[in-house]
Amino acid sequence: MKIQTWIVAGLLTASLLVPAEELKIAENGTACAGILIPEKTKPVVELAAQELAVYLKKITGAEFRVGTSSKFKTNFKLGFGDPKGLDDEEFIIRTSGKDIEIFGRDSKEKFPIFDLYYFCKEKGTLRGVYYFLEQLGVRWPAPGMDHIPEQKTLVLKPLDIRFKPYFKDRRIGSAAFKFMGEWPDASEYCRNNDEAMMWYMRIGETPRQFAHGCHSERSLALFKDPEWKSDVTRLQLNKGKRDPRYSCWTHPDVKKIWMKAADAYFSGISAHKAGFKYASTWGRTGWDWPSPFTQPDEFMIDPMDYSQKNNGRCYCDRCQEYRKTHPCPDDTDMIWAVIGDVADFIREKHPGCYITTLIYPPKYQVPTRKLPSNVRVRVCLAGPKTGLDPVHFEKEFQTIRTWNKLTGNKVPLWTYHCVGFNNVMPRIVETYPHLLKKYIHSLKGIG
Repeated sequence: MKIQTWIVAGLLTASLLVPAEELKIAENGTACAGILIPEKTKPVVELAAQELAVYLKKITGAEFRVGTSSKFKTNFKLGFGDPKGLDDEEFIIRTSGKDIEIFGRDSKEKFPIFDLYYFCKEKGTLRGVYYFLEQLGVRWPAPGMDHIPEQKTLVLKPLDIRFKPYFKDRRIGSAAFKFMGEWPDASEYCRNNDEAMMWYMRIGETPRQFAHGCHSERSLALFKDPEWKSDVTRLQLNKGKRDPRYSCWTHPDVKKIWMKAADAYFSGISAHKAGFKYASTWGRTGWDWPSPFTQPDEFMIDPMDYSQKNNGRCYCDRCQEYRKTHPCPDDTDMIWAVIGDVADFIREKHPGCYITTLIYPPKYQVPTRKLPSNVRVRVCLAGPKTGLDPVHFEKEFQTIRTWNKLTGNKVPLWTYHCVGFNNVMPRIVETYPHLLKKYIHSLKGIG
């Protein structure tokens, strides 16, 4: 036997055992194999079978029947294997006799497409089907689009693959969340938003992971609350004016309001019942907090985003005095004083729960206080484009190593690349595949 290692798009690795025998799947546009599913099949397995049939037809031109029985000696068997020992994202693709088995952990629940993408972690068989199709050369460059290498005759070498993505966190942004309503030419790509969500699953994107979201200060919508705004000293003073969108992080009420919010969240109290009556919610059963408060064991404390008109920093006398006694290039120590104290409070009251935040201006430095053990961070970086400048490139990776050491874990990253800017078009879209490859390969072992 010969053992091969494949690297797919620089992100994913798998080991394949390649015996001598070959399996004929289609010949001259006629199917030579069936697609079998269990009699009491799980909804995600049924979807996986449908997707496999659709794309095998696109490749070969043949009709592949999905069912619980087959007239063929060679069949794809989906969802039959024992997933014991596999994690949620792991799957197996292997030949057993004349059959090709694809399976992983699969949820028993039936989900709408968005929920299947966003909420359901157990869809191993579906992930396995998409990975298998990638090995046949299928690609999904954009929502509603695919690249199909046509082969009227398709012959497979038997495989033995146990596959687990190297990077647990693989998000490309939220561009497809409201695809049909956000992009003027969306109908040229998709018929509906479900097709955009299918694209996310086909390319192996992960919807929710560690330190999910950003700028949660805005999500609480305190800037709409007359009671909160009644004390203007709670609000940022910038360029001589109070801005209700931003907090004065040295005001004691700011720490209190975040403690109240995090405590309510982990106690199962809705945002509105906790007093955040202007916070929008998803309108879903059991989901009564706004994004980014979506993870059961995480609560994000992160300032409102800065802009060219507002750098996110308060210049009241109290904040200015704090800066004199806590010198720092930005407001890292000032904001971490709140984050750290809330995290200490949550660790005692809600063991096993985490406070999360971004490493992002105006708190981009390393805090002087020791990080509580129940803090998770996501580091925001320029990303692959830094590969053009060796000094900047090394500085970026040193930042990653620093935060890995501080947190005791490999930190998740937020990198900015291959976009126009902030989902706004028309822009000059960045494209640099070789720099992407360099960056991703360099992350292996540290990111």
